[in-house]
Amino acid sequence: MKREGRTVDLAKAGAMPTRLHGLNTNGSCDRPLLVLPANAGGREGRVLGSFTNRRQAGRVDQPVPQFGYASVSGSVLIEVACLAATAETNADDDVALVYGERVRVPGLGGWLRAVREHGYVVIPDWLDAERTRRLCAELRRDVNPLRELLPPDRMTVRAHNLLAKTRCVDDLVCDPRMLALIQGVLGDRVQISAAVLFDLLPGAKAQPLHQDDSIWPIPRPHRPFLMNTVIAVEDFTKANGATHLVPGSHLWHDQKVRQPPEVETVQIEMKAGSLVGWTGAMWHGGGANTTQESRMALNLNFNLAFLRQQENQYIGVPRTEVAKMPRRLQRVLGYQGGYSAAGPGMVDLRDPLVMMDKIRFGYNVNDPSMPRLDTTPEPLQPKKNGGS
Repeated sequence: MKREGRTVDLAKAGAMPTRLHGLNTNGSCDRPLLVLPANAGGREGRVLGSFTNRRQAGRVDQPVPQFGYASVSGSVLIEVACLAATAETNADDDVALVYGERVRVPGLGGWLRAVREHGYVVIPDWLDAERTRRLCAELRRDVNPLRELLPPDRMTVRAHNLLAKTRCVDDLVCDPRMLALIQGVLGDRVQISAAVLFDLLPGAKAQPLHQDDSIWPIPRPHRPFLMNTVIAVEDFTKANGATHLVPGSHLWHDQKVRQPPEVETVQIEMKAGSLVGWTGAMWHGGGANTTQESRMALNLNFNLAFLRQQENQYIGVPRTEVAKMPRRLQRVLGYQGGYSAAGPGMVDLRDPLVMMDKIRFGYNVNDPSMPRLDTTPEPLQPKKNGGS
């Protein structure tokens, strides 16, 4: 299999764990590195190749995430975004490991390549017509929008914190296809950051272009840490405000967001039930609704599990409701341990789910009723009632 190399620049930045051979310096590559892509299951890819700079030559042999950056010393960074643009299709591109469950998702490899190359992907018929109609009806039935955003002052109806207000989106948040897409872009440890209803009313004006990851004060360039998805509950057309995207802008790390006509956009027209997803660095904005009808959408926004969520799910979703949720939904909501026993999310070095009903003020962690340090919840298997 032939994979083309690409020259990459080294820039001062934070480092990730490294494994190197004969290299310990700063500078810029003047010879290509071969970038071997990770597969759709979120497993690591590699950077391989020769390195030469003004002072030293060496070889790089290092694991890297599917998206992001790989450190080659304590103070430098190799940019490896858009890893697999020239790689051939792998037989396992459509296979992912979602919370311990191996799943095949037809089309997944192509979706991930589209995100790497263009920053976004459009997936028609994500939901069938019946599920889309039911979603629309249940959102209108269960969810009260923010009163201060209602007309006449505002023409976009918003409703946040959906997982505390309705159960009609649970299966969409935990859909193995959705999680395979999100984990394929960000890595295995992800969580729901925001679940929001948008209803664009007649007369709504176009949104300025912006980047969703800008609300976290992390200097660019950085690895992708946010993936946004929008499910069209009703048809998206140019006339009713279909989302504007700027293809490739997710890689413009050294540029500030510009507005049309300085930059050209594409509008994502799609039928109800379709999905569009983009990375947090993508320049985008909602369009203007010049029709006499509203246009509803469901926004499911995911980020890396070690970051703070946009919506505070631990306060926003009552603990009594969390306790009723399927295990996978609890995990995606944020109730998951870190990358080690002492990592972000732990409770007294234990999995947060085994400690949910154990915490009282002044509790004794050494009490015999407390879970052992190595205690884990039951495996993440689908529930008999259809939950997952």
